[in-house]
Amino acid sequence: MPKFKKLSEKIILDNWYRKIISKDFEVKDWKIYNYFVTSLSYWNIATMILPITKHWEIVYIKEFRVWIENYVYSFPVWVLENGLSLEENARKELREETWFEWWKLEYLWETIVENYEDIILKYFFINDCEFWKQNLENWEDIEVFTCSIEEFEEMIKSWKINCPLALSCYTFAKLKGYV
Repeated sequence: MPKFKKLSEKIILDNWYRKIISKDFEVKDWKIYNYFVTSLSYWNIATMILPITKHWEIVYIKEFRVWIENYVYSFPVWVLENGLSLEENARKELREETWFEWWKLEYLWETIVENYEDIILKYFFINDCEFWKQNLENWEDIEVFTCSIEEFEEMIKSWKINCPLALSCYTFAKLKGYV
């Protein structure tokens, strides 16, 4: 018998924005476990941007995340909006969330964010950011910070930067020699 055997599946929510499914599984030890799987109804690609200023400072954000009911330190990220290219989406998010504008964009990598969100996340590196104007939605609570690459790495070591997606983005940039 496989370790997981699905017993039931029930749609909890299905609207224009999000779909949530409750799934019950029987596990080899005969226990029953319930999992919630969510997906965005019509978005399946997102962009994350690691911005660097002209003075080689990393731009990062502190943002409230509803699903964990806490703040995280991360980089600008959002789903690809209708009609926008990946580059346009990255530029829009950077402008809205950090007040910065950029001219050079480098593709880093992509990953699949699964189990909780079925999204392909495209990571980008942006160099030579300049101050712009923050343009947040009313529901957004975002603070913007800059620091040296060395200070950012110290924050990773001390677990201040603990968003897995931001850590992946930074790691891809480091592997490609951008930071």
